[in-house]
Amino acid sequence: MKNILITGAAGELGILLCNEFINREMDVYGIDHAERDGHIGLDLIGRNAFFHFYNQSIEEVDWEEFEHIDSIFHLAQTFPETNELSELKSVIQQHQRNMKKVAQFAAEQNSRIILVSTMDVYGNEDEPTQADRSPKPANLYGTLMLTEETFLSEAAEHHEVIYHIMRIPNVSGCSNPIMEGCYTIDKLEKAGEMDHNREISNNFTITKERFIMSCNQLLKGSQSEKITTFYGKT
Repeated sequence: MKNILITGAAGELGILLCNEFINREMDVYGIDHAERDGHIGLDLIGRNAFFHFYNQSIEEVDWEEFEHIDSIFHLAQTFPETNELSELKSVIQQHQRNMKKVAQFAAEQNSRIILVSTMDVYGNEDEPTQADRSPKPANLYGTLMLTEETFLSEAAEHHEVIYHIMRIPNVSGCSNPIMEGCYTIDKLEKAGEMDHNREISNNFTITKERFIMSCNQLLKGSQSEKITTFYGKT
């Protein structure tokens, strides 16, 4: 039996993964700063013996409560609420602190880290399936997530932790408050350009089923590359 830790467990992608692994009778430990009572996704899971939820931030949680964790799905991010540079720096610094804690814990547990990132790291070109394409984000969300990827690779290599990065498009039927918040900030800067970038980004999606299948494949260790991009349909 595998034990799974999910940061950002109360988000819609986090709930998807929680349900999938619980149904497979895996012990799932979810971390998120969200009240369980009245939360639709958490209420649907209910009181399940395989699910252990911690209403705390990554910085607050007692990591010693988690034992024998095989894999960590890292989905916990935040975003600045204004376009002030000082607030952006504060968010980035928080992400870096969080990643260091996750990587250190993974090293202690001999766990692998799977970061769910975004295709927005590639920017706003109309041909995202280009094989030799390099990251060049054109919006705040893509920039934040590319920074998160860098923090992961640095921390994981420092602690000698196995990690994998999933660059995915939007998942059909799932909202992404972090992405939405970042687009709101972007519009304060360059409204027309940001609307165009978002239109391109929204043209590519994957289904919930494909997202879950891809996560299950990573749990099996079937991917040797450290970064996988999942191209959706237009």
